[in-house]
Amino acid sequence: MMIPLKAELRIIYKPIVTYAVVAICIIIYALQVNNKHEIEDAAVAYCSGINNFKSEYNELDFLSNDRNNCPSWVISYYGLSDKQHIGYFFLEDYKSFSQYSNTFTPINYFETLRLFKKRISDFSEYAPINLDGALVYDPSTLNLFTMVTSVLSHGSFMHLFFNLVFFLAFAPALEALVGNSWKFLGVLALMILGTNLVYAVAMGSASYPTPTLGLSGIVMGMMGFAASFMPTARIKTFYYIIVLPTPVWLLSTYYIGWDIYDLYTRTDHGGVNITVHVTGGIIGVLAMMLFRERHKEVSDELHDEITFMKNKRQSLSDSTASKAEDALKTSKQEFDKNETAYIELLHKYIRVNNNSAAISMLLKDYDPIHSTVERYEFLINEIQKWNKGRAFECMTRFVIDLRLEQHQTGIALKTAKTLYQIKEDILIANPEHVLLLAQAAKEIHEYELAYAVVRDADKRYWGKVDSETCLLLEIELLHLYLNKSTDALKLVKSVFDERGHPHRTDVILYSKKIGLIGSH
Repeated sequence: MMIPLKAELRIIYKPIVTYAVVAICIIIYALQVNNKHEIEDAAVAYCSGINNFKSEYNELDFLSNDRNNCPSWVISYYGLSDKQHIGYFFLEDYKSFSQYSNTFTPINYFETLRLFKKRISDFSEYAPINLDGALVYDPSTLNLFTMVTSVLSHGSFMHLFFNLVFFLAFAPALEALVGNSWKFLGVLALMILGTNLVYAVAMGSASYPTPTLGLSGIVMGMMGFAASFMPTARIKTFYYIIVLPTPVWLLSTYYIGWDIYDLYTRTDHGGVNITVHVTGGIIGVLAMMLFRERHKEVSDELHDEITFMKNKRQSLSDSTASKAEDALKTSKQEFDKNETAYIELLHKYIRVNNNSAAISMLLKDYDPIHSTVERYEFLINEIQKWNKGRAFECMTRFVIDLRLEQHQTGIALKTAKTLYQIKEDILIANPEHVLLLAQAAKEIHEYELAYAVVRDADKRYWGKVDSETCLLLEIELLHLYLNKSTDALKLVKSVFDERGHPHRTDVILYSKKIGLIGSH
């Protein structure tokens, strides 16, 4: 969706003709709406009369036998600007409803049409004047009055609304540039006459020359005129959710070009008079030929105005960027201030060995979604400088688990090795990660670290680990990699001596397998 809203130009000149056109369109549409209500009321009353007071029954006179649909039939055909075309439309309608009734056969068509025309004629004498029919332009005629009235009338509120929005986006600036209300009125007259004459020629061979109404031909004319008079000016344009200044030439090319494409590639335009659209756009472009001298007079002033608005827009953009930078700077200063206070308080707790308060402070703001492990690694490095006590150990274990949850085993191992070098022991916070970390340490030949992780795992992790695998890995590390076969044998013996040990058999078998004990 691309809707032009307003020319990005300062306009001192009062566009009297533009505002007069808008006001007249609104007044006429209000009269049209009121007239349609009057016709609807008259149709309901008429149909009620012919249904209640039938002098004689005739099954071909379907309006007198259908109270529900009669008003819509009457309103539709009474709305035709030329009643001579009733037969053109009625033939198609007759074919449709004759499929559901044996009464309306091809033989009965002309009699049915005669009765129907008589009903519409009777209603026409009884009903209020059809304002739409009086205002629209019938291309089979050369009626100058309806050429003008058709441009100023509309078929629906949305038709009126969008035509006026587009018209007001271009017309006020163009009227100001022309600098003379009468000359601008002459441009409108040229567009009205030109679009309707071309449409009349285009409809010359049509079996039914469709009447037309609406300001859209003039709107497209304004676009074409703007594209030739002020192509580099900007129009504030609504794009779905934002408003952006868009060059006039781009908007005009898009809309006129799209209509030209539609005109030559499609036959059904959904009731939109594409012929008038394209004609209006072309006339608007050519209208510039009448104002070449005027364009020379105002070209410098127009260029200065476009440049001024460009600089203003750039200045506003720079100001917005500057404000954003200032806000960012202020935010950073506030963050630095809070960070300094946070570090100072943390340092105070660590210095006096108030580890519980320090740990509580560190974990208080933890959020699994927004908290970053890098933040905690930074804090661990700071704590390590002050005191390698319980707070350091607790937070290091916490970070190891965070890295393992993110599948960053290498970084987790590096942190675990740092903790092991300081404490000569390591206890993983999450028992589920014990084997993962131990196996990873083993793969990179960090056997002492791996052993520190799985050592006496079943007891140290409260039975929440795979105790058998941990036990077998502990024996393997002692015997094969740490040259502590004696310790490995003691561990195997302790398991063997415990008759009820659940892994007694597996431990013996595995010890034989790795050569810790004999196979006999």
